[in-house]
Amino acid sequence: ARPRRAAPMDTRMDVVASFPAYDFGGKPVVAAVCPALGDHSPQYSHPPQHSQSPQYSDRFIPSRNASDFSSGFDRLENDPYRSAAADIKDTTAAAYSHLLRSEVLGVAGAATADQNDGGNVAAEGGSLFRYKCSAEAATADAFSSSAVPFRKRDFFPPPRKVPRKIASQPFKVLDAPALQDDFYLNLLDWSSANVLAVGLANCVYLWSAHTSEVTKLCDLGEDDMITSVGWTQRGHHLAVGTNSGAVQIWDHAQCRKLRTMGGHSERVGSMAWNGYVLSTGSRDRSILHRDVREASHSIAKLTEHRHEVCGLKWSWDGQQLASGGNDNKLFVWGMRSCRPELKFTEHEAAVKAIAWSPHQRGLLASGGGGGPPHKPL
Repeated sequence: ARPRRAAPMDTRMDVVASFPAYDFGGKPVVAAVCPALGDHSPQYSHPPQHSQSPQYSDRFIPSRNASDFSSGFDRLENDPYRSAAADIKDTTAAAYSHLLRSEVLGVAGAATADQNDGGNVAAEGGSLFRYKCSAEAATADAFSSSAVPFRKRDFFPPPRKVPRKIASQPFKVLDAPALQDDFYLNLLDWSSANVLAVGLANCVYLWSAHTSEVTKLCDLGEDDMITSVGWTQRGHHLAVGTNSGAVQIWDHAQCRKLRTMGGHSERVGSMAWNGYVLSTGSRDRSILHRDVREASHSIAKLTEHRHEVCGLKWSWDGQQLASGGNDNKLFVWGMRSCRPELKFTEHEAAVKAIAWSPHQRGLLASGGGGGPPHKPL
């Protein structure tokens, strides 16, 4: 018997796959019938060109902007195969889950997913991840350094401001006999070691806030008076200005005078420390910079004020000195300058109260006499 020949293999594709081709980041592929070949072969269809084309990511790395994490997590939570213990959530866990979706994943939750465009909403049963995103994706967070997304700035309510409680009555009252009633003197200073120095007539007293102990530091005698006191930044030494123009440095731990420095011809009513440099202002209208470590202590002499210098304050970085005088003027000096860098003449009385902001560099507050305060930059 003659062997039967096998029928030739039909190479045509009679069956078209019913599932859509998976998009790996290229152009979409659709199945179409080619009239020339008479078979079903994959053809590339070119979508209409728009002004803004989609942006594609790597084929193995999903796009965070195009993926609908909200719908995906909803499907995970509604999984019927989850155990009963996994479905039990307290209030803290629910709040954490909502915060995770809103801030870390950049979605607003299940309610916001319905408001998105159709291109970003994953179909039921579809993939959780997307590998391309539309060109209209928000780019406000591209260069933002904040951990909170730009579109979620109003997610958290502003922190509640707790009103500051100011006591209406003093918690401690100290007797200060013979305290001079003179506007131009600076007779009080509080150290970083929580010790208060008070100049009473010709004596200096120290009061410790920890032990409430009062110590007499020095006595100048009947021929001189205390006109100003000033602690160092560390609170170990105290500078004492006198009516005769001399400045004394005292060690309060040993109640011992370390040195006496001259230079002023009249009383020293103001002083300010900057490390080892002590600046003093006097009625003789001058400001002296002294290095207390050197035997020849004088560094510079500033003579711009026309009346008594009654206020001195170094900035927190030690680069600028503010001085106020009885001439109603406020000057700002550089650390090594002999001429003021800034001059303010808005005050109508002597400028004594001066303070630099510890939080903002270059912010200075000043008060003079009974006039309104000014805050120049």
